[in-house]
Amino acid sequence: MSHYHPTGWDQRQVLVDGCPECEERAGNPERVISLLDTGAFEAAWKRAVAWQRADSRDLNVSVSEAATLRTLWTVALQLQRRGIPLGEVPSVSAEEMERAARAAGWT
Repeated sequence: MSHYHPTGWDQRQVLVDGCPECEERAGNPERVISLLDTGAFEAAWKRAVAWQRADSRDLNVSVSEAATLRTLWTVALQLQRRGIPLGEVPSVSAEEMERAARAAGWT
């Protein structure tokens, strides 16, 4: 995703206030998450957890990225209940995914 970089832009932001493309995407957190590459997803995941643990002013969270970070935080909480520590990005092999899909009756 290419960004227009307005004054006050912070490289850590998933979406940038003042960038027309980012502001358009802000209304669809699911789409934002699906478009993140592996590195950007990990950074966003960790940012979401840090945001909920700290003063958001320290992280310079944009209005545009807030819904995406809240969505990631919600998933992180669900995974914590299943033994994945907050802030840790879950890693599952393709084989494990296939076994889980079969067990759930999805395949």
